[in-house]
Amino acid sequence: MLVEKSTGALLFATRRLGCVWAFSILVAGVSCSGGGATTGSGGVAGSVGAIGSGGILAAGGSGGLGGSLVGTGAGGASDVDGASSGEAGVGTEGTTRAAWARTVVPPGTGSELSSLAVDRSGNIYVSGNLWGPGTADFGNGVTATANYDRYNGLLVKYDGAGTPQWARSSILGDIGPLAIDSAGNVWALVSLPDVASGTIDFGNGVTVTKSDTLFDTVLVKYDWTGTAQWAQTVTDDSGNAGSDGGRASLTLDGSGNVYVAGGLAVSGTSDAGTGVTNSGSPAYAFLVKYNSSGVSQWKRTVTATSANGYAPFSGFGGIAVDLEGSVYGSCGVGRGVYDFGNGLSVAGSNSVLVKYNASGIAQWTRTGASGVLALDSAGGVYLGGSVGGGAVDFGNGVSAQGTLNKGAFLCLECGPIFPLLVKYDSSGTAQWARTVATGGASAYFSSIAVDSTGSVYAAGTAYSPGPYDFGNGATIVADAQSENYSLLVKYSASGVAEWARSSKHAGSASSDDEFNAVAVDSTNSLYVAGIVAGPGDLDYGDNVVVTGLTVIPLTAGPGWNALLVKYR
Repeated sequence: MLVEKSTGALLFATRRLGCVWAFSILVAGVSCSGGGATTGSGGVAGSVGAIGSGGILAAGGSGGLGGSLVGTGAGGASDVDGASSGEAGVGTEGTTRAAWARTVVPPGTGSELSSLAVDRSGNIYVSGNLWGPGTADFGNGVTATANYDRYNGLLVKYDGAGTPQWARSSILGDIGPLAIDSAGNVWALVSLPDVASGTIDFGNGVTVTKSDTLFDTVLVKYDWTGTAQWAQTVTDDSGNAGSDGGRASLTLDGSGNVYVAGGLAVSGTSDAGTGVTNSGSPAYAFLVKYNSSGVSQWKRTVTATSANGYAPFSGFGGIAVDLEGSVYGSCGVGRGVYDFGNGLSVAGSNSVLVKYNASGIAQWTRTGASGVLALDSAGGVYLGGSVGGGAVDFGNGVSAQGTLNKGAFLCLECGPIFPLLVKYDSSGTAQWARTVATGGASAYFSSIAVDSTGSVYAAGTAYSPGPYDFGNGATIVADAQSENYSLLVKYSASGVAEWARSSKHAGSASSDDEFNAVAVDSTNSLYVAGIVAGPGDLDYGDNVVVTGLTVIPLTAGPGWNALLVKYR
């Protein structure tokens, strides 16, 4: 059986090096603010997963059914074998080993990878952005040039050995979630910023017209050579499809149907193509189904009424599709009453997991948390994200509550943020929930993936010093050399943490890294994509070391660069 996975978005979460805090709201009523760019419409990191008969998907998060091909996610960490518990970024021992790591060749403009997918042949596709104007050199004679100021969409293909094959960067904006179909076509969500206007050219004669001053999300189909085949504007002002938060989510099913979910921020009617429209109030969640030709089949939205004078808002952060065509969505909501249709509504400020049938009819809702999604072959539904300092009840006697390390620094304006992983069955009954036994003040899971044995990999970033104890001896330690550092934890299907990983400093100089996507291939090898910043070296184990570029002044570009690591 082939497994398809894809991912969605980080909502209300900072994702930039130099930002100490990762913020997720609408989980246990936590609301935060602090350093760094914070955008989006609520919830935590979102991702998409699908189960089907072809290809894999990945994009900015992770999801999918455990099987021979698994893809997408965000995050990852290194295996540091034999390192003592006092070293920075050390993870507990396990059998996973780093095989190679790739970044850009210095010097060059800033770059970021936010999404990841692996095809049937083991080729790796990553997406994100380049900071323009400028050129990034990925090695092997493969370069990409950013012609526009600030963010330029980026799509890169590597072979299984980590050798770059080609890179594409031709648009103003950001390329976010990815999905690969059984024919090897690459589906991508592209975020066009408010300053983009007129004819947007994706190459090969494929264009869309943008006439508004809002953020637009566009669904684009590329072939395996990175040549655009087709494009369709999904929504106007739908947040950011890329790496800057608030983005939409993407997945495929076994028949090649394409599902896109996210959130809108304006009132009125939105056209998803071929006459499929919807109307709603500001900041409402949407879900669209397209067939394999890109023709929209149906669209669903979440309607809302205000409460106590607060304007309602909602947005999907993650979606996943099972073998029967049922669609699972992770939705962050604010104060108010939210109607998912078919008599199902949720009141109050909460986060919602909802299941739709193949026709888009809501079947059930569950409250507790919002985040990235993945499915296993036994019908298990996994949700990854973050939880605040209080206990969160997921029903069926399942709850989660982390504990802050003694003496850990805590921002006065926000409570602690702890990584979270929850398992439900297909009927929405919570099976277990896991967070840290003890941890630093700010960390989250931004991507999850399930392998063919049913093991679950949860990846993300910590924004404050550890240690982070995930139980069963799985811990990560960090020191003051990093403001941000990667997290990757392996869990069994029963929720037992088997190991935890992070990078460590190979010298005295400071460096930072984050992992924004994780995928598993047919051999259960892991791939993680994200960002790294210098000037120091980061060790991912087994002599796999990456040197971060010297931080570039913001006038010339951001101080991070693309990072791709393989573990086996």
